[in-house]
Parts: sequence; structure tokens; C-alpha cells
Amino acid sequence: MPDMLRRPVGGPPSFALRAVLLAALAGCRGEAPADRPAGQRDVTERPATVTLTIGGVEGAGADVFGRVGGVAVDAEGRIYVADAQAAEIRVFDQAGELLHRFGREGQGPGELSGPCCLAFGPEGLLWVRDGGNARYTAFRVGGDSAVAVETRRMAHGDVNRWAPVTFDAQGRLVDVGAGYQPGTTEPRLGRFRLGEGGEVVEEEILETPGPEELGAKVITSGDGGAGTTIAYFWPPHGRLYLTTHGPEGRWAEAFNSAYEVRVHAPGQGVGMIRGPRIAGPPLSAEERTRAQERIDADRQRAGTDLGFTVPERKQPLRNVYFDTEGRLWVELSVEPGADRRADLFGTDGRLIERRTWPAAVELSLPAWIGDSVAVGVATDSLGVQSVVRLAW
Repeated sequence: MPDMLRRPVGGPPSFALRAVLLAALAGCRGEAPADRPAGQRDVTERPATVTLTIGGVEGAGADVFGRVGGVAVDAEGRIYVADAQAAEIRVFDQAGELLHRFGREGQGPGELSGPCCLAFGPEGLLWVRDGGNARYTAFRVGGDSAVAVETRRMAHGDVNRWAPVTFDAQGRLVDVGAGYQPGTTEPRLGRFRLGEGGEVVEEEILETPGPEELGAKVITSGDGGAGTTIAYFWPPHGRLYLTTHGPEGRWAEAFNSAYEVRVHAPGQGVGMIRGPRIAGPPLSAEERTRAQERIDADRQRAGTDLGFTVPERKQPLRNVYFDTEGRLWVELSVEPGADRRADLFGTDGRLIERRTWPAAVELSLPAWIGDSVAVGVATDSLGVQSVVRLAW
């Protein structure tokens, strides 16, 4: 793994961008109730309709997924599903019928290992984050065939990370991964822009928080030599650092403990989306039981009391992610079984609407989100996955 150098992220914040974001959101907030995000009383809530399900316990053949690693949709509405376990990509038509499949386990041209995180690039190629081979592979796809035409090596050793495949405003592939900087023991997350030859033409090192800052307990055993092990223990339903990456080089970061999201836009600086102070929903009895079981197991594994307790509530934010239009989704925590919900913000930072969808469907990675259609992944109680298309 190459050393990663610390470099400043972008330039100074753009006053214009910050003014637009903050003014827009401040105007939305008004007297919004404490249990609602910024401006929700004035924004339409749109529930999703399930229009297609592929797979599940009754699936057969191509409808059975080992582990869905990525989803993408092309301009004709065809659905591409990466099965990380089978090391292949399956292509379905709008009715959910299998058109063809490509890729297989291996290291050669067109072969894959643990594929995830699909996206179509500026030239219409389907790019796959091929972590097991530490590279990205691009395919030229048609109605019944696909040909591997390009590969680019990852610029780091963080090959098992699932991160969105995105491209900056110049069409350069943005490679996301962590590595160690000289003289440090904690990895830092980096964003590497790769040129056409796969070379790193630009890099950003993100100032992400360390485990202790997030409330984790770190236990080191050994004498500091090669046999030293470091174990991390995380409090249940604790504070987490959220980060996501979107089109044209945008990325966003937040802590799940507060409705505050920093949006980084290249050439414009940093804007803040800030909602009211809200509390997460209470933990259910089942969630409290599972949290206590985890605390007990960690205490036994660590050989000491870590000081963790079961919280009364979840953190208010569940996740943040971008759609293919570059709009930011801020997903809120909900009670078990309740419909999922997210506030949708435009590229200008304005709150557009709230969207809701069935509880079983995950819309963060490895899902795909377009303008009014999304394709997510549902996992049942037996761990069987299905691909679900939603429409708003």
C-alpha cells in the first residue's frame, strides 16, 4: 500500500455557495416542529410504489443472488446487477427477464473477483469496482453482449471497501480508498482522480475522525512488533461518521448524531445543510436485547468492561447518499418496520421534498437512484436478497 500524503481538500469555501445553501435552508426552517427536518411542513412527502421485484425465496436460476454487490440502470431501463459471490453481472429487461450475463471469477480480461458498485461513465461504458483484483473494469454493453474494454488499477490497498463509482466534471474516474500516511497508525480516506492511463492526476486526503473520537474503545495487545494486534470495539447505536460521493466530484460528510451535512463541490467550496435539532426514535425491545447481547459479547472478547450501555434512542441520521442527478439524500432513522424516509436536496442546497419507501428496501450502496426511479436491495429474514424497483 503506498503512503498517502496529506494535502488540503480544495480551496477556501465559496462564499457564494455557502450563502445560497445557508440562506435557502434558513428560509425553509422557519418555525418547523422539532420532530421534522428543515422546512418539512412546506415540502411534499412522496411515497414510492414497488414496480418490480427480481429474486427472493421463490427465485430460480438467474433470479437467485448470492450477494448483490452493485446495481445500475441504463437509458433503456435495463437493470444491471453485480453478484459479488458469483463474480458476474446479470442484465434484466424492464420486465425483470434475464437478457444475458457476463463476467466470471478470475484475474484475466473481463474476469471479476467480488464485483460491486456499478456506474455508467461519461462515454457510456459500464464501470465495475473489481475489489478482488484491485482494479476497475469497464465494459461496453449491448442488448445481448458485453466486452471488457478497459481497466484501471486502484491507487490504494483498500480494495474491500464498497464506495460509489463516480466521475468528476472532467470525466475522470474518482477512486475512493484508505491508506496510511507517513508517521501515522490510523488510515485516512482518500479520493484519487485517475487519468485515462490509470495514473493518479489529483488526490484529496479527507480529514476523517479517528475511532476514539467516535466513542470506540481500542485495545492493543503485544509488544508493538509484528505480532501486535489492535482490536476496535464500537458502542451499539453510537456516533458514526458518514461519507458519500456523487457525480462531478461532489462528496458529502456528516455525523449521524446531528442533522448537519457538509457538502463539498469542486470549484465552489463547502456548503452546510443544517436541519433542526431532532432526536432519533426509541429503540424497540428487540433492538435493546440485541444491543445488550453485543455489549456482553464484546466484554467477553475484550476481557474487560468497556463501559458501553444500551442507549434509549437511535442516532437521528441513518445515512447520506447522492443520486445520479447529483442531489443529496439525507435518510433519517425510523422505528423498526416503519417506512424509510429521506429528505431530498437539490444541487443548490434547497430542500425539494421528502421521499418514503418500504422498510425492507435499502437505497444506499449497492443501490442505484435516478430521478424518479430507484432500484434497491431487500434482504429477508433468511438472508435471501432480491432487487426491487421503486417509482415516485
